[in-house]
Amino acid sequence: MRNTIMAFLALLVTAGPVLAGGNTNSAAAKTSAFIAPPIKIMKIQDLWFGELILNDAGMVLDTFIEQEADKNGGTRSADQPSFLTVIKKFERWHNARFDVTGLADTAYTFVIPQPKVFLHNINGQTATLYLDSTRFNTYLGGTALDSEGKATIWVGGKLTLTGQQAPGLYSADFEVCVAYY
Repeated sequence: MRNTIMAFLALLVTAGPVLAGGNTNSAAAKTSAFIAPPIKIMKIQDLWFGELILNDAGMVLDTFIEQEADKNGGTRSADQPSFLTVIKKFERWHNARFDVTGLADTAYTFVIPQPKVFLHNINGQTATLYLDSTRFNTYLGGTALDSEGKATIWVGGKLTLTGQQAPGLYSADFEVCVAYY
């Protein structure tokens, strides 16, 4: 043991002057990280096609937004308008609305994982809804959060109904996913 201690002291005595006498230098760097707030999405309003009366021919009903002024109602058209009557006493139709929040002035992307949605009534009959990215709008500013870290996504779709569609309420859920881009 004594030999080990002596060898260590000898190493210290001989190596010390080399480090002290050599040309050495050092610098320090700061390290940091900014943790961005997570991007979040919240549903504000469902997609509602309205109260409809069909004849035997059926119809395809399409909702989309043509301009900023239409964002809460937009444009709704049927492939054959004579096959559609909207009952006026009930709630007006509207697109779905989602509010997005996150890091200000940051680009984001959004997708609908299942763009083809089957709506069902309580008896199991179905209607088909197609959600298409060309029917989405994010007013204003495209797909970037504004200077307050906010954006709105409006979603419309194309609902296909047969002439033999059973009466009743048809519904289904669809999902919109967002991520920083």
